[in-house]
Amino acid sequence: MKVYMTKVFQNGGSQAVRIPAEFRFDEGAELRIFRGPNGEVCISDQPPKNRLAELIERFQAGEFGPGLSDEAAQTWMDKIRADRDAFEWRDPWNEA
Repeated sequence: MKVYMTKVFQNGGSQAVRIPAEFRFDEGAELRIFRGPNGEVCISDQPPKNRLAELIERFQAGEFGPGLSDEAAQTWMDKIRADRDAFEWRDPWNEA
């Protein structure tokens, strides 16, 4: 893991650090900043607020490929049921 050294400077009333280009965030990105359990300062991307809407649009646009046919889905569910029925489950709380 490559480690970079930087210095803290004042930017108005806040402290700031320069982030190396290798770790650059998108312009206007919302970031989370917090202090980790060992005292380290962690910065991470804030997931987009409207991620679900984006995924729905991508799904509707066919970006995820075709879904299962009804027959393939039924075959898959039958396999899951057979596997479940073949598994010998016991309740450890009610053993005689």
